[in-house]
Amino acid sequence: MNQAAAQYPTYFSGFSQEGKIFAQDYNGQQQIGVTMPTHNDLKKQYDDLLEVAESYKARLIELKEIEIPLTPEQIAQKQDERLDRLQDIVAGLASQVQNLIGAAHEHNVNTSGCCRHQQGDVRDDDAGIPDSPGNPKNKGRPVAVHKRK
Repeated sequence: MNQAAAQYPTYFSGFSQEGKIFAQDYNGQQQIGVTMPTHNDLKKQYDDLLEVAESYKARLIELKEIEIPLTPEQIAQKQDERLDRLQDIVAGLASQVQNLIGAAHEHNVNTSGCCRHQQGDVRDDDAGIPDSPGNPKNKGRPVAVHKRK
């Protein structure tokens, strides 16, 4: 047993006053709670204020002044939708690039007659990137050259 506890005998008293519950000991008094009628009144005030706040929030959402935070599942769903759209865009762009490469090749073959490579030189593994020195897949491979007049 420590000395401070040995000096003072255990003393505690409690009382209620104006709906509040107090405890008193050698250190003074402090509020430790409220009576049930006071608790019920405070709870009713809280519920009323919460209802008003919820109605304000609903109105602000309706007016699109605020947005409801997304759940992790909703965020993942939106990301999947965006990824699908981006994949569609990339596929469309790749098709357009292939068409442009084919048209440019035909134009070079028809106009210059000096093209030294065949239509098949654009490989599927290049994802539509023609033979060029800047393509890292071309290391060590010969690159087709177009002569201009």
